[in-house]
Amino acid sequence: MTCTRREFVVGAVATTAGSAEAAVRRRAVYVGCYTGPDRRGIWLTHLDPESGHLAPPRPVAEAVNVSSMVLHPNGRSLFAVNEIGDFQGTDHGAVSAFRIEADGALRVVSQVSSRGGGPCYISLDRRTRRALVANYGGGSVAALPVRADGGLESASGFVQHPRTPGAAPHAHAIHIAPDNQAAFVSDLGLDRVSRYEYDAQTGRLEETGAHHALLPAASGPSNLCLHPDGRVLYALHETANRVTAYRVGKGLRELATVGTLPAGFSGKSWSGDVLCHPNGRVLYTSNCGHDSIARYALDREGRPTLLDHTPTGGKIPRGFILDAEFLVAANLESGSVVSFRIAPQDGALTPTGSRVEIPRPVCVRIQAEA
Repeated sequence: MTCTRREFVVGAVATTAGSAEAAVRRRAVYVGCYTGPDRRGIWLTHLDPESGHLAPPRPVAEAVNVSSMVLHPNGRSLFAVNEIGDFQGTDHGAVSAFRIEADGALRVVSQVSSRGGGPCYISLDRRTRRALVANYGGGSVAALPVRADGGLESASGFVQHPRTPGAAPHAHAIHIAPDNQAAFVSDLGLDRVSRYEYDAQTGRLEETGAHHALLPAASGPSNLCLHPDGRVLYALHETANRVTAYRVGKGLRELATVGTLPAGFSGKSWSGDVLCHPNGRVLYTSNCGHDSIARYALDREGRPTLLDHTPTGGKIPRGFILDAEFLVAANLESGSVVSFRIAPQDGALTPTGSRVEIPRPVCVRIQAEA
């Protein structure tokens, strides 16, 4: 069978249009890294929404020790911590604000003090008016106003965690409550998860009426995530390899605590990250040492039941990110970023076979679809 010139042209146009549409639909994936002298702290790859394939990556920002990032919902700004302790002659770390250019590259808009050493986590409040930062080395949390141009200003809110006998504070994560009136904070050194009052107008963080959920000694609460309905907070125990579900209210009421590792595992491992699927039925944590993603079923109350473990195909999966269909994990020591397809029925993970090489990746963020 032969085709006419017109049929050939129409077919070619359709193919080109399809290719262009596929290119437009690719999801930008930013990867934050610990850095050496080259300071290539943020890389960009793209996730194919059909196959989960990751495109060849490229560095898009010169930044130091980017261990946590957050993307503004408007798609025009990215905020990142610089996990250092010597910013501008102080013992503080820094927070960098970037403008996202049309090609995905990042342009620095501002850089300010995190108000404490070694910042390791950043998030936004519900109105995206402030960036919230946890300083691991300084044992403190801060709220930084977001300017109209996407830059950051000096902290408007700050809480220094106390040093107690035999324990130094190490704030690890901070998340805003659904009502934008409280912040949940984990402190690995003090073995506690706290609820602080948050004034959305002034950005002040207050310990007045603070509720502290105390964990067993050496639990090491690190990363946090909220259930999509906002009623349950999940706290990862980095050193104890557990995850606790708390009912959120004026306080934090423990619902359940479960392990993150397979029964009988005796090797060295610690917990990396924790995220809930958007459907609210599945929870995931990463295991650094066992080098896997643990999957949990969530009941109607949000209590987790451990189901299985999927190898990440690399060493030390410090961070990962997910959307409804794919999970992307960063293997720190093996310098690789890999993707998995998420089964719609039960959240089971299947490797896509896609892997890209990026030096010392720590955290991953996927840009929301336009």
